[in-house]
Amino acid sequence: MRNGDHSPRRREAGFTYLWLLAAVAALEVGLSLIATVWAVQVQRAHEAELLRVGTAYARAIEHYYAMLPPGQRRLPRRVDDLLVDPRFTRTVRHLRAAYPDPLLPGRPMTLVRGPDGALLGVASGSDAAPLRQAPWTDGRHSLPAAGPATRYRDWQFLADLDS
Repeated sequence: MRNGDHSPRRREAGFTYLWLLAAVAALEVGLSLIATVWAVQVQRAHEAELLRVGTAYARAIEHYYAMLPPGQRRLPRRVDDLLVDPRFTRTVRHLRAAYPDPLLPGRPMTLVRGPDGALLGVASGSDAAPLRQAPWTDGRHSLPAAGPATRYRDWQFLADLDS
């Protein structure tokens, strides 16, 4: 029987090899599904952080603006003005830190400026497509203002100065 290599032991080794290949393929499919779910969870966490940071900037600009009487109000020119307000002799902080862009670690948020160069708000610099397509609001600020955003950079966190 040795000459034909049709021994029962040889056939069992072939089946074991096939089962091993099937198990490796199933493991690979399972791991790719887990990686996909994990990547979506990470992106959702970054989106939530972007909403938190963007809203913090918008509220800081609003607070900076509201600190003076109506005839003397002005918007900040720099993020540093929100960190330590130069208009007062005592230390006034409207923002705890110059938070980086949650979607582009190590890079600052993109500043949204008015025609006169005043700081109106911030946005992410990311061109990635957001997972969130439904409108979002915290009661005062909302996203997106004009239909679903196709990129995170379209999410602008602007100060609401009318309230």
